Amino acid sequence: MAHIFRPVYVRKDPETEKSVRKKLRKWYIKYRDADGIVRKVPGFKDKEATKALAHELETKAARQQVNMANPFEDHGKRPLKEHLDDFYRALLAKGNTLRQPQQVRNRVAEILKGCGFVFIRDLSGSRVQEFLAERRTIGKVTVNLEPGKEWFTKGELAAILGIKPGSVGPLVRRHGLEAKGNGKARRFPRSTVQALRQRLCQGMSMQTSNFYLSAVKQFCRWLVKDRRMSDNPLAYLEGGNVKLDRRHDRQTLSPEQLSLILETAKVSTWVFRSLTGTDREMLYLTAMTTGFRASELASLTPASFDLDANTPTATVASTYTKNKQLASQPLPPETTEALRFFLTGKPSDRPLWPGGWVGDAAEMLAHDLADCGLPYVIDGPDGPLYADFHALRHSYIALLEQSGASLKQAMQLARHSDPKLTMARYGRTRLNDLSGTIGRLPTLLANPSPDSSRLRATGTEGKPAVHSPLHSPGLVHAPDGGCQRLTIVGGESAGSQAVASPGAATGLITSDDARKGLQSVPPTGFEPVTYGLGNRRSIP
Repeated sequence: MAHIFRPVYVRKDPETEKSVRKKLRKWYIKYRDADGIVRKVPGFKDKEATKALAHELETKAARQQVNMANPFEDHGKRPLKEHLDDFYRALLAKGNTLRQPQQVRNRVAEILKGCGFVFIRDLSGSRVQEFLAERRTIGKVTVNLEPGKEWFTKGELAAILGIKPGSVGPLVRRHGLEAKGNGKARRFPRSTVQALRQRLCQGMSMQTSNFYLSAVKQFCRWLVKDRRMSDNPLAYLEGGNVKLDRRHDRQTLSPEQLSLILETAKVSTWVFRSLTGTDREMLYLTAMTTGFRASELASLTPASFDLDANTPTATVASTYTKNKQLASQPLPPETTEALRFFLTGKPSDRPLWPGGWVGDAAEMLAHDLADCGLPYVIDGPDGPLYADFHALRHSYIALLEQSGASLKQAMQLARHSDPKLTMARYGRTRLNDLSGTIGRLPTLLANPSPDSSRLRATGTEGKPAVHSPLHSPGLVHAPDGGCQRLTIVGGESAGSQAVASPGAATGLITSDDARKGLQSVPPTGFEPVTYGLGNRRSIP
């Protein structure tokens, strides 16, 4: 039975010099724990509060004797920061690359700090919701501009935006903003500063908010699985609709634009993070024809390529892929031959594209885009569209769709586990494709125009042709302008023809169609021109 007491101590009276026995003002508790050992612990100055604590300790000891103790009690006393450090080490132990665990830990730490969570008992789903809603509304706080000042140095601009001075240059180049001078004499006009302030003052996007929510929910799930708390208080939270707040959609680069990027990088004398122009050309080409992400490409060595197999492939180890599964992508013939020459003489166990370019891949591509006159950002129907490095993967998957690949084939090559992602993110049907489908509906008018009937018969009304660096079988190539060019790849009739047709366009023509002599194309007023198939750039 636990009991409380006030210990007695002896002190000497300075006046009488006699020893005096006195009791401490604080109460103490004596009880027997689950192992039968007598324990003495301090209580409080308040007697009733000490009695309550004694009863709690006695009850806890009794529960431990019959295995009914709370297994989460000790973990509940540890700060969440310590649990987060353990979670980070657990992510590293799973074989994840360093970047992903660091990103998750930083996001969780920001939420814990912003919500004021210190212990496990403080975790609250509603508070997390409020914090993320605030972050979506209120952006980064920046310094106000000095009135009347029109030009700013790099250091002044960095201080205003609250960023490192080294980040100023890439931001300005990436968004095509104005600046003058070089080195220490470089100055930025007020319009550039205001444009960057406006971007940074925007609140968090819905997609980013969902990433933060996913990270903290992952942390809470781990706490439950590791027997550190009984249930997940954030389990009921759901992410927002990202379609209503798109901030960083990617451009779908055309085949002509992709070829121009390769040609520009090939002749470039600029070196980025030890990558020469030729290095970047091969890096871009591999990204364009495999759909590999930047971190996956950085892991590739010459041993990752099997160029002599019946189906040449490039393989990324499961450690470096997003879904932690081995990724082996088939390579088109032109990429195979280009890589064969590029890999000659390179050590088989060293990365082909080393260096710290992965984190600045967008800056690298933006520089090459500027050299070939292509914009990094353009206006889209739902907001700006960016040509960052991931746009190469985006364009690869879009070209698969345009080349006639089925949804299942595109999903497998994109390495998506859910076909909805392939359709929603990358396989957006274009208006021209829809107009071609609409053009094949039955005729309802009594006297349709001859041109409409002819286009309906061919099934090519309003459908543009595509020139793809992948050289997929049955692909049709056509440039912009009033000249229609048809290229048939594969089969006995491989070759290409161009016919001068004002405003005409064409779709996919298979080798079987080619063997029929393309009878559906009316001969009147057309002058055929034949191009060799070997040079993919022979058609402008």
